[in-house]
Amino acid sequence: MCTLCDPGKYCASSGLGSVSGTCQTGSYSTGGAVSAACVACPVGTQQNVTGQSSCAPCFPGMYCGSLGLSNPTGPCRAGSYSFGGATAPSCTSCSVGTFQPLTGQGSCLPCSPGMYCATTGLTVETGKCVVGSQSGGSASSPSCTPCASGYFQNLTGQRSCLPCDAGAFCSGTGLTAVSGLCSPGSYSSGGASSSACSPCPAGKHCATSGL
Repeated sequence: MCTLCDPGKYCASSGLGSVSGTCQTGSYSTGGAVSAACVACPVGTQQNVTGQSSCAPCFPGMYCGSLGLSNPTGPCRAGSYSFGGATAPSCTSCSVGTFQPLTGQGSCLPCSPGMYCATTGLTVETGKCVVGSQSGGSASSPSCTPCASGYFQNLTGQRSCLPCDAGAFCSGTGLTAVSGLCSPGSYSSGGASSSACSPCPAGKHCATSGL
């Protein structure tokens, strides 16, 4: 009895006692191929070795934009990435909070500390975090993360907020300066979030504010 031509091979005519040859690069066969072209690798895949039973996903950071490729078409554009199998140079756009300045990359970069990345597909960061905010990375809007109560930040583009000054309090979020001074009878060594600060302990007093 006759048998199906082997995977990765082709049998070009009738009456054969053996296979005619191997599938060419850019193609594959799971069996029964009748020409060296076998089956063209689908878009998003490639095959650079002859005689294969399958094609490989396009390499990370690259795209394979047509049928029958033995090598990727080219690199993903800046502002995009691919884990593999991309079909167009736009690949997958970097998500909000990330960016990628280079071509041919397998991932995007988190937005730097103190910066924000507001849209998809960025090749550079959008700008700096506003005063009264901070970011340790991956921020997606200029307000980044507002400073918590007890903290403030009077500079743009910062990765952290500052504890409220000694003798002062910071009573809200997103502050760019201290709210005021600790009330008489209280004190703070820093980071206070209300005017009452910390009451003076027994045996001590604070007759003036801001201590």
